Amino acid sequence: LILEFDLFAKQQLVEAQHRLRTDDTPIQLHYDDVDLLHPLIEEAFFAEACRQLQKLRTNPSETGILLIANGDSDPKCRAQSYALMRLLWERLGVADADVAFLRHGNRCVPDQLARCLNMPLQWILLPQLLWSGPRLEFIRTLIDDFRKRVPSASRWALGEPIGHHPSTAGWIQQRLLDLWNRHRSKLETR
Repeated sequence: LILEFDLFAKQQLVEAQHRLRTDDTPIQLHYDDVDLLHPLIEEAFFAEACRQLQKLRTNPSETGILLIANGDSDPKCRAQSYALMRLLWERLGVADADVAFLRHGNRCVPDQLARCLNMPLQWILLPQLLWSGPRLEFIRTLIDDFRKRVPSASRWALGEPIGHHPSTAGWIQQRLLDLWNRHRSKLETR
């Protein structure tokens, strides 16, 4: 389970599905695109942003949010990251919000961190992740490197992945049921 399929992952899924069909195996592979704007996903990100806001002990009008996404996917997925950021911005009522990408030339993380530094706000940095792993460690490394060069960057709080939030569990259950129901309706149609 991930929140954005990069181009390599999508290619791997298609190839795996093709192999399973040609190998005459009883195993079936079903997948779908991730909807970042699902209300349960939005709720989990909102809860994490609120938790970080409390940690900073700051007023929303003195705070900004930077949503950090992978960015190595299709434009639709990057657009959903922008839309999710916009929903969080409006719901929290923070002064500013933006998106940074780990693996995309536009709005890369170091450039966005520098932009944040030029604004007199405290920043909540939200990783667009379900679980801890290599991407979160990469984000931490980028932030730590930036803080070493610019000590005033200590006004930032890095959020945690949302995989352990109860809303995420509900979203996963709904997603699995939707996949199952779509599969059953295809079988019934045949």
